Amino acid sequence: MNLKHMSAEEIRDVITASDPTYRAVFLSMFQSGMGQGEFDYWNLNGWEDLEKDLGKDLEVIKISLPNRMSRRSFHTYIGGDAVEAIRKCLPRRDRAREAFDISEKGRRDRVQRKGEPYVEREFETAIFYNKFGAPITTKALRKHWSNIIVKLGLVEQAGDDSLRNRYGKTLHEMRSIFLSQLLYSGVDSSIIHYFLGHVEDHSREHLFRWDEGWTRSQYETAVPYLQIISSDKPFSLFKDENSTSTLDELKRERDRLKEIEDR
Repeated sequence: MNLKHMSAEEIRDVITASDPTYRAVFLSMFQSGMGQGEFDYWNLNGWEDLEKDLGKDLEVIKISLPNRMSRRSFHTYIGGDAVEAIRKCLPRRDRAREAFDISEKGRRDRVQRKGEPYVEREFETAIFYNKFGAPITTKALRKHWSNIIVKLGLVEQAGDDSLRNRYGKTLHEMRSIFLSQLLYSGVDSSIIHYFLGHVEDHSREHLFRWDEGWTRSQYETAVPYLQIISSDKPFSLFKDENSTSTLDELKRERDRLKEIEDR
């Protein structure tokens, strides 16, 4: 089956049409190359570091993650659009505890009316919460994504199986566009796979992990190409008259990405 990849413009439209909290989530995933598993880890473990970095007023913020393939840690970044979107949804985050307490009281009352034993749940620290004060889950991300792409007319029906098997327009498309945009930016191609959590050259992986200054500088070079809301870079490059070789390289890298993630 020939599935058509989403374009940078379509990714932008989905993000723009999303609820403010989900907009911040999707921008963070797009600008960092995080998959759903990486997002889930960051959401539940990354608030302490993120809060400190937001307090420093940094334009580019580091995200440390466990590598699901090598069991080593790696890092990636967010900057610009994603950081601004996170700042805008902080007031909503500040109300998460209150929303959780209200939701939990309602659950306790319902359980007790049924005469069933009530087991109290603890409030979890996270970066992004839903309206009930619980951490946003990857299942909720997929549902929100599918609802938006149907609303925008990008597909005819929702449902994870339909999106993957019939259209190919899943959350994973953001990782593909992330890879594309970094290739266009001219950064070292091996650093792209490091940001995606792939291990191809262990000696270079060691360099990327410990020379954070150089790794950050590579990401900063790519930031204009990842500013999918505020910059025209994601779109104008596709019209470059000299882009044939870049597009060939892009196709090869996309194929490599699929092979790696299918292992």
